[in-house]
Amino acid sequence: MSSEDSTPITFKKDVVSKKKMASYSMGPFIDSFLQTSYNTIIFYYYEVEVGLATILVGLSFIIYAVRNMINDPLVGFLTDKPMRWSKKYGMRTPWIIFGGILLIITYYFLFAVPNIDARTNPWPIF
Repeated sequence: MSSEDSTPITFKKDVVSKKKMASYSMGPFIDSFLQTSYNTIIFYYYEVEVGLATILVGLSFIIYAVRNMINDPLVGFLTDKPMRWSKKYGMRTPWIIFGGILLIITYYFLFAVPNIDARTNPWPIF
């Protein structure tokens, strides 16, 4: 039988500033805001305002979900590789800025629907 030292180990509690906590929480906040606004507004907009059939709006949600299921791991894999700007700006900062610009452009075109009657010819809008 051996005798072990059973003194408890104490860990020093890290003190994190409120500014750092707020900066870390801005990413999920913006993501949640955009997802919520997309899900609550877009279905109503395309069904009632544009006049697209409900089945086509639902099908577009399904296509988006399948594309997202494939796209997210692929983008994560591609952005996980160190690039020449990784040391200066961080691993994903340039990708986030580039993606944010593309998100703004895409969000604009999501509501810039061409002037076509969706009840008679829904496929150009779909």
